[in-house]
This record gives sequence, C-alpha cells and structure tokens, in this order.
Amino acid sequence: MNEEKLAFETKNYRGHFIRAYYLGNDSREARIEMRLGESLVWQKNVPAYRIWNYYAHREDLIDELLESSE
Repeated sequence: MNEEKLAFETKNYRGHFIRAYYLGNDSREARIEMRLGESLVWQKNVPAYRIWNYYAHREDLIDELLESSE
C-alpha cells in the first residue's frame, strides 16, 4: 500500500499554488503538483530531497509557467 503524505502546500499566488507529497513506502521520490484552484496544471516526480527547492522558488515557478503560456 502506497501511503502518500503531504509535505507542504503553498499559499495562493496569482491564482496558483504548489503541493508536494512524499510517496511513502521508503520511496526516495516525491510528487510536485502545481494547481489552479483544484485543477491540476502541472505534475512531476522528483527526488524527495529537492521538494524544498520548489517551495523556496514557488513564486518564480508560477511566474515562469504563466509567462510561458502567454
């Protein structure tokens, strides 16, 4: 049984937020999701130790996503 655990959820920024999940079962990976409301916009599995980089650069990541879609 794979028990995911929420690592963090950022505050809303420009209508978007980021969630990170530890994948459980001693996995060394985590899942990062960018959402607009409850709609999934972007998702990626990354090494678990890297999720805090996504937290630290959350606004830059959202800005980059929005600018690339214009």
